[in-house]
Amino acid sequence: MRKLTITNTHGFTAESLLKEEQKMKDVFLKQRVTAVRLVMEGYQAIEIAQIVGICRQSVSTYVKLFQEGGLSTLLHRDFPPGNRPLLSPHEQEEVKHVMQESTPAREGIEPVESWDTRLLQKWIEKRFSITMSRPGIRDMLIRMGFRWKRTTYVLAKANPEKQQAFLHQLETIKKT
Repeated sequence: MRKLTITNTHGFTAESLLKEEQKMKDVFLKQRVTAVRLVMEGYQAIEIAQIVGICRQSVSTYVKLFQEGGLSTLLHRDFPPGNRPLLSPHEQEEVKHVMQESTPAREGIEPVESWDTRLLQKWIEKRFSITMSRPGIRDMLIRMGFRWKRTTYVLAKANPEKQQAFLHQLETIKKT
């Protein structure tokens, strides 16, 4: 088998790649830089694969990427596009608007004042004739910038003066 060599260093040395490697937080990208650095240090692809914990072909691929475009090409990753969203961007904006400006009671879903995924699922099915899962709705809301908050209770008959007196009494008990 032919030994891997790097002919175009793009201005990097093994030491400068080590410094770049130490700055990185993403383990996957760090593996790529480590593989290229070890090739520069003279290791063989099989040895590098064992050291880094990847297959030999990946080492060859990383060296090829580095040869073609340097560190930026080596660190570039294309992610698969994934499934298309069930709701169009316009429909998602309408969902966002309804969440911010209306209530389930006003929309004729249920006589409550706050939205949850179950109610939003009913509204989306009624409005757009699309069935979405509740986890899918939750993920969509997170992408829109919404965060789940738990409501807190305020006791209607609470007496602030008695509460302060109790806290003062509690502090006195703790001290003694």
